[in-house]
Parts: sequence; C-alpha cells; structure tokens
Amino acid sequence: MKATSWGWLVLLLAAVLYLLSASFYELRPGQSAIILNAGRVTGEHVQPGLYLHWPFLQSVQIIDTRRRSQSTKAVTLVPKSGPALQLDCFVQWHVDDATRFYQHGLNTALAEGEVSDAVQAALRLLIEKNPDDSPNNDLLTHWQKQLFTTVSQQLQKDGIRLDDLHFLEIGLTPDAQQAVYQKMRADLQNQLTEVQLAGKTQVDDIKNAGEKARQQVLSDAYTSSQQTLGAAQAQAAKIYADSYGKDPSFYAFYRSLEILQHNAKPGDVWVLSANSPLLQYLHRGLATGGK
Repeated sequence: MKATSWGWLVLLLAAVLYLLSASFYELRPGQSAIILNAGRVTGEHVQPGLYLHWPFLQSVQIIDTRRRSQSTKAVTLVPKSGPALQLDCFVQWHVDDATRFYQHGLNTALAEGEVSDAVQAALRLLIEKNPDDSPNNDLLTHWQKQLFTTVSQQLQKDGIRLDDLHFLEIGLTPDAQQAVYQKMRADLQNQLTEVQLAGKTQVDDIKNAGEKARQQVLSDAYTSSQQTLGAAQAQAAKIYADSYGKDPSFYAFYRSLEILQHNAKPGDVWVLSANSPLLQYLHRGLATGGK
C-alpha cells in the first residue's frame, strides 16, 4: 500500500475517533443535560450516565442541579419601639427545571443573585405591610412561612425550587449599635462619676474623723500634761517651801544655782565678783567652817 493511502487511512481513523469521542458525554449525579439543536432546546437528560448526541448538529449544556446554600443581605426593620434592627435569611435551593432555568439565561452565579434579590424584596414588602409589629418568636415564625411561600412562587418561574428558608440573625443596625454603645458608655461614665464622688465623700469623712480623733487625742494629752505639770509644780513648790523653812540660806543658794542653770549657755564663762549675791551662801559656809 502506498504511503499516501496510509496517510489517508490514519486521517480517516483520527476523524472517526474524534467523532466518537465528541458524540458521547457523561452526566454525573447532581447534573442535568440540555440538548440544543440550532440553539433550541430539543431534549433533556436528568439521570446520571453516558449519553450519545450528534456532534456539529447538537450541543449539550450541563446544568448543576445540586442543592446550594447561601445567606441573603440584611434588611432593616424599624419597630415601633426600640432601636432599628437588621434581619437576614439563610436559604437552600436547587435547579428543579433545567430547561426553564437555561431558557431564562441563568447560571449558578446569576441564580444566587436572583434568589437573594427575591428574598430581600419579599421581606421588605412583608415589613412594609406590618410596620407596627415588634419582632418576637411567634411573629418571626409566621413571617418565615409567608416568606417561604412567596419566594417559592417567584423562583418557580425560573426553574428554581426553594428547599429551606429561615431567619439567620436578627441584630442591631450599625447606627443602632453605635447609639447603644454611646448610651452604654455614657451610663458607665455616670456610674464612674457617682462612684468617684461617693469615694471622695468617704475619703473626706475618714479624713474628718481622723482629724477629729487627732484633735481629741491632742486635747486629752494636753489636759493630762497640764494636770501632771500642775501637780509637779505644786509638789515642787511644796519642796521649795519645805526647804526654805528648814534652811533659808541654802534655799537661796539653790535658787541661785537654778538661775545660773537657766541663763547659762553651753560654753559660757561666768565671772562673778567676790561679793556677788550668788556667792553669799558659799561665803557663809566658809566662814562657819562648812557647817
């Protein structure tokens, strides 16, 4: 066989293999296949397996039908009493009708936005219809049921089935959080000021009580010292009187020594004349021979 014939044979074999590989596609669990013929949907497969289609004449669009979970953006709720709240939802959904889903030009990313927008719109409408209702467990449970029904009907037209919907979190809005924080801070500051004032009052009371006790102790000590001093002076006066009665000249001499003691300073030198009154007792003692 000529080389040219071998070349054509290899080329034909490659084309056949390509056509065979392009004619089959695999469908896995959680997927649906849309068969398109010239851009129109001509069939759909939902069971996992290996399928055959005509290449170049047909194309296959794989749609992910697995269950998906997401949380929606928060919606602000202003009750008739209390601060503003924000409410968001947790939803689970899956593609139930792949053909309708594809015909509406959706994919997974667009479907997530569609679900979030539908939940937010329905929740806002529900809040607007009940502006005076304050949130509680019973009311939120009732709202969840209404919201599930409304959103399910809206998403059904896009081939999406809503599997679950419940409120994820209810909390304060950022502005309300800041207001509550400022109020708590002001309350704590007032409490701190009150504690500081009470502490200062207690400190002043303790100081006043201490000063009063100190003054009382000083007064008692001064009274006691004056009494002791008075008794000592009386006793000294008695001793002086007794001494004067026994020996007036010695008493005069003793008083002279006291005068010298009270008036003399350390290092002082006293020069007295021989006939000084302070020395009269010594002169008399010498004259009598020390008697």
